[in-house]
Amino acid sequence: MGATQSLDFDMDCQKPISNMCLAKPDKTPEQPQEMLRKNRSFKKEIGRIDSRLAVLRTELGSINNKIEKNEAKVSKSVLPSDQKIIDTTLKQNSVLLDRQNSLIFEIKELELAQSRLRRTSEDLREEMSKYGACNVRFSD
Repeated sequence: MGATQSLDFDMDCQKPISNMCLAKPDKTPEQPQEMLRKNRSFKKEIGRIDSRLAVLRTELGSINNKIEKNEAKVSKSVLPSDQKIIDTTLKQNSVLLDRQNSLIFEIKELELAQSRLRRTSEDLREEMSKYGACNVRFSD
C-alpha cells in the first residue's frame, strides 16, 4: 500500500494545509508578524522617499528655469556695458549648475534606494504568501 498524504482544511479560507506546512523547517523563517512589520516599514520608507523626490524634482525644475532665464539674459546682452551683467549671470549659472548636478545625483541615489526597497518588499510579500496556505493571514 502506498503512503497517502493527509490534508486538513482551513475552514475560513478553504485551502488545504499540507503536512509540509505543519513540519518544522530546518531553518526557522522569520515570524509572519515580523515580516509584516518589515514590509510596512519598507512601505513607509518608500513613501518618505517619494516625498523627498517630489521636493527635489520641484527644486530641480526651479533651477532649470533660472538657468534658462539667465542664458536668455546673457544672449540678449550684446553691449560692452552689459559685461558686468554677463559676468554676474554666468557666476550665478555656475552655482546653479553645481546645485543642479548635486540634485540630479541625489535624485538618482534616492530612486535607486527606492527601487531596492520595492524589490525587497516584493520579495518579502512573496515569502509571506508561502504562509498563506499555512493558515497565516496577512493584511496591510
